[in-house]
Amino acid sequence: MKFRVKIFLPSGDTKCGYLSYTVEGPKLADDKDMKVNTHQKGIHLSIINPSSYDQITSIFEKDRFELAGTIFTKKYSKKGDKKYDLYPPSTSGWATHLSREGKEIQVSLQKMIGDSRYLLSIVDREDESLIRLHPIREYEANILLMESDWDFYGRIFGSQEPDGESLAKLLQTPAPPWSALTKLVQGVNVPNFQRYETVKETLSQLVPENYSEKTREELMVFLAWTTRVTIPTEDPLDYLESVQKRFKSGLLRGLVFGHIHCLIQGVEPPNYVRIL
Repeated sequence: MKFRVKIFLPSGDTKCGYLSYTVEGPKLADDKDMKVNTHQKGIHLSIINPSSYDQITSIFEKDRFELAGTIFTKKYSKKGDKKYDLYPPSTSGWATHLSREGKEIQVSLQKMIGDSRYLLSIVDREDESLIRLHPIREYEANILLMESDWDFYGRIFGSQEPDGESLAKLLQTPAPPWSALTKLVQGVNVPNFQRYETVKETLSQLVPENYSEKTREELMVFLAWTTRVTIPTEDPLDYLESVQKRFKSGLLRGLVFGHIHCLIQGVEPPNYVRIL
């Protein structure tokens, strides 16, 4: 499905073209069928006569949005479950269709211009059909920008890579949000503490430099993990066993065991940063 769009170039020039949504994200071509680099910054679009398309809802011709989008792969259930909706409720209940099981979908978020909303598109990865295309509010976009618990558990404990390689990758993932970092350092004076792009850059400020590099890396991964973890939905013993198999080092395993035990017992975990 192609949508007729007006293209606003960084130079200030405008032209017309066609926008489509694929498993690779948004694709744009001008009237001469010349493809436009979707990663190019500063290109804005508006859909011409959006009411003529059945797939589009709540978009007007005056609405402009960025070409470049943030892309995710998720699972989508045809039948939504309202008990898993957001509060306030998601636009047209789209979030109720996200599930651990279901068809694979490609989701993209394109920032709307002069607006706090995002343009959400959902494409079926199997047949590339467009399932949804409509704006969502900023708080709704956050559910996609945040990893689900099972995504995070799987990425840490489901990897078959050696410890060192897995830890190195985890340390390069995005740092926890400020809300989580504030709780992490609560009651501890950390001079000039800043949030940087990655886990390693940010949490290295909290782990003493006199520890070995391997120990520091494991502590940073553990601290990042505590900002997101809840009681596992699977049997806690099975979960802990998977941790034991995954990591040979006793330090990270022991810390995870202790933290999960606190959660299960309903006990407030210790202030790890203060202990360090």
